[in-house]
Amino acid sequence: MKTAPKSFMICTIALCAIITFGIGPSRADADDDDPLISVSLDSDHKEANVSPEDTGLVIFKATVDVYFPPGYGDVCRVDLKAWAHWEVSMNGSLNFSIGEGPKTIDVIVHVPINTSYDEEHMLSITGNYTFYPSGKGGVLEHVSALITVSEFRRVFMGCNRPVVSVRVGEWTHYDITITNRGNSPITIELHISSDNGHVSTRTPDGPIQLTKGETVNLTLRARQRPSRSGSSTVHVLAKDEGDGSTLFDLPLVLRTRPGLSTIMYEMSFIVLVSLLAMVSSIALALYLVERFGKGNGSEREKEDPTVGIDL
Repeated sequence: MKTAPKSFMICTIALCAIITFGIGPSRADADDDDPLISVSLDSDHKEANVSPEDTGLVIFKATVDVYFPPGYGDVCRVDLKAWAHWEVSMNGSLNFSIGEGPKTIDVIVHVPINTSYDEEHMLSITGNYTFYPSGKGGVLEHVSALITVSEFRRVFMGCNRPVVSVRVGEWTHYDITITNRGNSPITIELHISSDNGHVSTRTPDGPIQLTKGETVNLTLRARQRPSRSGSSTVHVLAKDEGDGSTLFDLPLVLRTRPGLSTIMYEMSFIVLVSLLAMVSSIALALYLVERFGKGNGSEREKEDPTVGIDL
């Protein structure tokens, strides 16, 4: 009969000791659903813009909040560590005082310019924390986010001789290089136009497929039209086969080289035009003389009845 009161007294003393002195497993060491330190990111997915006009930086906002249990102390130090496939920079050492609110820091991922659009990697953040003066601490829960790379399309076209001088009617050629400077494969179509309608062909023909960083060569043949002096401009347009947008406009100049053939072309054209004008004028004059000359003679015969009568 005396055993029950004695057991009750022992349990009461043990419970008081746990409450008063914190005897038993600490919260930092226990598997608790409500962690002492919480770390959260502003997004679980962000895209990196890696075109030459962009920086390639992906910036996450990491928010850290600390809960101070009784008896742990009034200061907490949090050391965050972040890593990814690319370089990561942040100031991950934070000090919290009891009663202080959450703190937010920037986690910056440096994605290189022109990274392939099909690459994607995870940003991971973890770390540890310590309370002072108790010295209690632990490891932070792991948080992560996905980083993907946005696609951009860029084509460069160049020519070793963008300005060529030829005689009128003479054929020439341009050696053109086309490079895919985007971060994804692309199919382009070439459109050739001219301000004077000169004849032009290119080799090879048809759409051109380029992988990332690939360069192809092609030849454009052109000539000045006969009876055409001065210069003309050829525009070689590279258009995206998908949406039809113009990716590059390469102007080429075709100048007429002074020479005997050029003079002969121009002089023959002038002489031909002059002869045509002269022949047209003579024909018109003969027509007018014949038409109006016969008409006047008939009128005179009617006015003078003695004409043609023998007396």
